Amino acid sequence: MESLRGLNLLIADRLPLFSSGVQHMLLAEGGYARIDVTDTRKELLQYVSSFTYDVVLVDTQLDKTDGVELLRQIRQRKPEQKVLFFGDWNNELFLQQCLFIGLQGYLFKQVSLRELNRAIRAVANGNEFFSREISNRVFKLAGNPGALSDLLTGKLNDREIEVLKRVVRQFSNQEIADELHISLSMVKKYKASLLEKTESKNSVGLTLYALDKGLFTTNDLVS
Repeated sequence: MESLRGLNLLIADRLPLFSSGVQHMLLAEGGYARIDVTDTRKELLQYVSSFTYDVVLVDTQLDKTDGVELLRQIRQRKPEQKVLFFGDWNNELFLQQCLFIGLQGYLFKQVSLRELNRAIRAVANGNEFFSREISNRVFKLAGNPGALSDLLTGKLNDREIEVLKRVVRQFSNQEIADELHISLSMVKKYKASLLEKTESKNSVGLTLYALDKGLFTTNDLVS
C-alpha cells in the first residue's frame, strides 16, 4: 500500500484507550504529520475550530450524543471538513441523514488497520469510503433518494425528524429529552407538531408514517 504523506488527522472516540491505540498504530504506519485524539464532543468541536485536519475520524456514539447532530455541528464550524464515521451499525434513517448532510465515509469498528488507512486516504483525497456492508445500504438508498429529502425540505424540520426517529425506536419522552439535550416540554411540543403535520393520532401512527416513507425497516423498531 502506498503510504500516506503528511496528513493531519483527528480521532474522536468515547474510549480514550481505543483512540490512543489507533493513534499509535497509524503513527507507526507512517505518513502522518499530526494525529490528535479526544474523547469528548466539546473538545472535538474545539479542535475542529482551531486546527486544519485532512480527515476527522469520529465515533458515532461520542459522548452518547446523536451522530447526525454532531456531524451538523462540525459542518457549521468547518463546512468543507472531511468526516469519516467509525462505529457500529445504527439504522437506515441515521445513514440517510448523514449522507444528506454530506458524510464522506462510514466504517465498522472491526475494520482492519489496512482498510482504515485506505479509508482515510480516500476521504482525504476527496472521495467516499464505506465499509462493504454499509456500501450495500448506500446503493439501496440511492435508488430512493427522495424520501428523506422530502422530509428535510418539506413539512418536517431537522429537530422533528430527530424526535421522530426516537419515537419509532420507542424512546420515552424523558429518554428523548436526555439524548437530544432538550426539556420535556420541548419534547411534547415537537411530538404535538409531528402528530399535526403527519395527521397521526398517536406514536403508533407516527411509526407507520415513518415506515410508509421508507425511513425505517421493521428491524429498526427493535434496534
